[in-house]
Amino acid sequence: MIQASEEYNREEHRIHVMDTRLNSAAQGLLVCEVAREAVKGASLGTLITLTEDLRSRVKIYVSLNTFKFMVKGGRVSPLKGFIATALNMKPIVTLDETGKGKAMDKAFSRQGLLKKISELLKETVQEKRD
Repeated sequence: MIQASEEYNREEHRIHVMDTRLNSAAQGLLVCEVAREAVKGASLGTLITLTEDLRSRVKIYVSLNTFKFMVKGGRVSPLKGFIATALNMKPIVTLDETGKGKAMDKAFSRQGLLKKISELLKETVQEKRD
């Protein structure tokens, strides 16, 4: 992306490449907000600042039904993945400040997952208000 943007930036700085350190819906929400401001006519500098601010505030919580891909990706050892699967454990994963996935919590049922994610959301909102 950086190499592709260099050609366009030779005459004037029109493209800025930034790692949002997000994925999935979290990145989509960030992009939509920045796009809204771009349509309103915000400058590139303003959009960069907005992106950096949003990147530090956006959170995503994901529940997984299986540890299979966490084991394949090296985030969880095969032994831990086996034990978690045997116990029917379901992880709640988020992204840290560097964009790497990390386990936030776990549950043993769908209802337990929903309750814990709801609690995480309440805590996150409260932290942002303080």
